Amino acid sequence: MSFDFTAFKKTKESVKQKLLDIHNQKSELQNKVEAIRRAPATKENIKTHVRTWVKDCADTYTKKLLEKTTRLAQSPVNSSNLDLRAFVTFGGATGPNGSHINQDFQPSMQEIGQAMCALLGPVVLDSLQTAIDGMAWPEGAIPMADREPLIAELSQKISKLIDEEDQIVSQASEAGLSLD
Repeated sequence: MSFDFTAFKKTKESVKQKLLDIHNQKSELQNKVEAIRRAPATKENIKTHVRTWVKDCADTYTKKLLEKTTRLAQSPVNSSNLDLRAFVTFGGATGPNGSHINQDFQPSMQEIGQAMCALLGPVVLDSLQTAIDGMAWPEGAIPMADREPLIAELSQKISKLIDEEDQIVSQASEAGLSLD
């Protein structure tokens, strides 16, 4: 008496194909997750970032200015308005006869940027946003707020595929089916 192994072979090949399909689906979903993570931001996202940067720079400059002004107001004998003028002008202070008091003072680019944002904030912001609006933008931009929900949805699908794959492998093993 002979046993027909054809059905057994077809079942094994069917299970192997199902596992391959699951693997391919997982890879495709993982590629989509990576594409979302690496996608360009939208112009509006960048403009929001620029608005925040201009505000933060202006706030930092204003805070420093208020600290120096407060120090001068609280102790006018020990402080000089030259310190405040040097900070405000970023050019060093000049004495009563016009001589340079602080000739070595060199403001950093960050300090100059902070001063510009504080003193000319709306102009700086408008100029930067106009430049952003005029830029060619890469295709496939995804709003930053939309990314996490999309990634969560794809991750949930990946988890379900992993569970399905584990279940198939476990059931095959319990049935004595070697998938090698």
